[in-house]
Amino acid sequence: MIKIMPDFYARFSCKAGDCSDNCCIGWEIDIDGETLEKYKSADDEIGGRLLKNISLEETPKFILDENERCPFLNGGNLCDLIIEGGESFLCDICREHPRFYEWYGDYRDFGLGLCCEESCRLLFSSDKPLEFIKSADDNEEKNDIDKATAKRVFEIREKLFEKLNGRDGVSLIGKIEDCCAYIESLQKSYACKKTVGINELEKTISEIIGLSEPFDKKWSEYAAGFSFELIEERSDINENDMLRLFSYIVFRHFVKAVYDNDYITHFKLCILLFDLFVLYIKTNKSFGKEEAVKYISKEFEYSDSNMELLEFECADNRLLSFENLISLTEFIL
Repeated sequence: MIKIMPDFYARFSCKAGDCSDNCCIGWEIDIDGETLEKYKSADDEIGGRLLKNISLEETPKFILDENERCPFLNGGNLCDLIIEGGESFLCDICREHPRFYEWYGDYRDFGLGLCCEESCRLLFSSDKPLEFIKSADDNEEKNDIDKATAKRVFEIREKLFEKLNGRDGVSLIGKIEDCCAYIESLQKSYACKKTVGINELEKTISEIIGLSEPFDKKWSEYAAGFSFELIEERSDINENDMLRLFSYIVFRHFVKAVYDNDYITHFKLCILLFDLFVLYIKTNKSFGKEEAVKYISKEFEYSDSNMELLEFECADNRLLSFENLISLTEFIL
């Protein structure tokens, strides 16, 4: 099996109490079966607390308090379970977050979710194009993806990385156009070719923003007041930052084409998701670049229903063709 990870993956370390955010607040925290059995057999004071603070209905999970805090998150924003028993005492989600692992045929992706501010900091910590490290992985985890299909999609993704990282002097828009032409050459027939003006694209984006399931009140307020007129120049972003962000989106999301071989829809989704990241960076004066990326990742990448909404908008016969998405990207950049 081949293991693939972004160049910043190995440098990740949770900031714990130094984080301005907290993944133990506002998130539903499921407990895997093996850890649940460990918790059931725990004794002393921590065992009693566990029994009182775990819901066993449907999927076992911690019962959040009235402020949506995990019951084991103490006043210093540290985890009492780690203090009591070390990281081995945590359930899988708590121990691994924001890491994610995906198995496709003979390939295994290792990544860090951008819902975490430290992941965002690491993504933007280099002035070089994003690179991906390959190595042999002895873990032969079985999966249902056809090996030949997985090999084909991973080869296409590798070609996309080459187009994004090569050709010095070519703008990001030019590189994205090159990638679109390459994807179209692989899947030549699709319905939507209509070119529209920026006003119609703004209407479509406004509808997507308004229809998406809100992560919190901030999103509802943003949806109500969204306008392209809010876009402003930002001194804290540059072309390399945007290239690294787009490459990382391609890393995480294009590979889902293993399930349907629909390269066009999945690459269009990468562009649309990128546009939403950039729009939020450029239309929110109160958010820094990393905080804006973190927030959009929570709003979309960690919501199945919102990702389904984006995929629907990228399907055939919808307004968001490659031509329209490139126009949108050029406008907001």
